[in-house]
Amino acid sequence: RIVSEDVRSDAAILTLPTLLIYGEQDGETPVAYGRMYHELIDVSTLEILPDAGHFVHIDRLQEVVRAIEEFTA
Repeated sequence: RIVSEDVRSDAAILTLPTLLIYGEQDGETPVAYGRMYHELIDVSTLEILPDAGHFVHIDRLQEVVRAIEEFTA
């Protein structure tokens, strides 16, 4: 239910650095959403991980950890 909620207006006013991590093969929240939110959030970084689906943190754990570490460094 939450996935269908339109939060674009909320995203557009974010002012904190934001990391968006998407799995390239995600069928629930496709990469197109990530690109859209990346465009809306001025201070965002978009990481698209290959060979990962909706549970990107399970499919590509080490890459997710690396992205978070680099983002927070």
